[in-house]
Amino acid sequence: MIEVVFQVRKDGFKDHQSVIESLELVEEADQFTHFLMVDDVTTTEDVISNEEVRRTDDSNLITEFHNEQKIQNDSSLDVISSPPPREALITTAINFLQNERIRKSPINQKQKFLMSKGLTEQEIQIAFNRAGVFTFDPNHAEMGIAAQSNYLAISQENKSLFGKIKEAIQSMALISAVAYACYLFYKKYIERFLFGKKKKTVEEHLLSLEQQMDKKINDLSKEFTIVKDVVISNSHTEDVSQKLQSFKNDLDAIKGLLLNSIEFINCITLKS
Repeated sequence: MIEVVFQVRKDGFKDHQSVIESLELVEEADQFTHFLMVDDVTTTEDVISNEEVRRTDDSNLITEFHNEQKIQNDSSLDVISSPPPREALITTAINFLQNERIRKSPINQKQKFLMSKGLTEQEIQIAFNRAGVFTFDPNHAEMGIAAQSNYLAISQENKSLFGKIKEAIQSMALISAVAYACYLFYKKYIERFLFGKKKKTVEEHLLSLEQQMDKKINDLSKEFTIVKDVVISNSHTEDVSQKLQSFKNDLDAIKGLLLNSIEFINCITLKS
């Protein structure tokens, strides 16, 4: 009977009634053969139990056959119900996926966008394959995100201490420059515009007067030093002139003595 069922499957019977009739004929033939081969010692109860087992096997085979037929019908309905892929939408999706900015976005984000535009999963997978993108896999996006996070962690660990210090110094320098520029702008324009010219207090006036007095005293001391130098130079000049005059007088005296001695010698020679 099993061979008949397999032959029915092989021949492709789709009429359940014909299959059942064939099984009943086979069952009757088996019963007849069984009764011929049964020994006289076999009891009626054993025969009945064997017949029940055979009927159970036959019902199981029929149920299995019905299930297989149902699966085939469901698969054929799925094939018929699935519409053919739309090439126009697939071409548009390929152009969209080949954009440089879109290539950097995650795969799940691309799939959600294409599904929102009306594409089916089959059309999206075809577009991914033709555009050179990995086909959508729910675990693939998670693996990509995990790989990206691992790469970022490794790159951050590979940064040297010098690089971190350099970045910190650059940030501090930039912040300091911006803060100082804002302070100067506030002091030069905003503060005067809001509060006007600031009035000096008594202490500030006294401090300015003291500074002016110190400046005048310093100027007078410088002038006094200059006058002193001039006086000293003048006194030195007078001393030099006095010395020159005394030297001149000494020369005149020596000259007079020399002339007198010559005249005295001439007088002696004339008398002799």
